[in-house]
Amino acid sequence: MIYTKQIIKKTDFSKITNDIGYFPTYSELSPEEKYLYLKWLENPFSPENLNANIGYIFLFYYGLERYLFLKKFEPALQMIYNLYKAYDNQSFKMYSFECMLFYSMI
Repeated sequence: MIYTKQIIKKTDFSKITNDIGYFPTYSELSPEEKYLYLKWLENPFSPENLNANIGYIFLFYYGLERYLFLKKFEPALQMIYNLYKAYDNQSFKMYSFECMLFYSMI
């Protein structure tokens, strides 16, 4: 969830590669990290965004998982698949593949 009343602070986009942890939450991000996440959300598949710290991708992915149980499940599943293809991180690949597999089984 993105809290619109929290402070964001513009920063150099090259910091998108800095580690934000493995299980980040939006509310725990620094104002600079919030800015980077929002900028990343503009186009997760742009060449410069493909170098983002995997924490940003996981943060987005957690929200997509929730959408799988709502009426917007098809776009969420498609986005998870697109992220799976775009980001080469073994942990993310495992989580996203299992999610797609389990969702397909259900």
